[in-house]
Amino acid sequence: MVSTTDPNFLEFAEDVTFASPSAAAAVIRNRNANGRTSWRLASTGQTLKDWQDAQLAAVEGSVEL
Repeated sequence: MVSTTDPNFLEFAEDVTFASPSAAAAVIRNRNANGRTSWRLASTGQTLKDWQDAQLAAVEGSVEL
């Protein structure tokens, strides 16, 4: 971690891979966190959960039984 111009924030000095969205959210928030509801798309504000559900619905809608 490296300092930023804002003393309240740190920045990763290199890419970090987490085992789950919740693990990443927990590190960022410094507490337990549900990653599927914590992470949001910057462009729309849509949660990761909503985005994943929409992707699944799109795939299920395109599958013929």
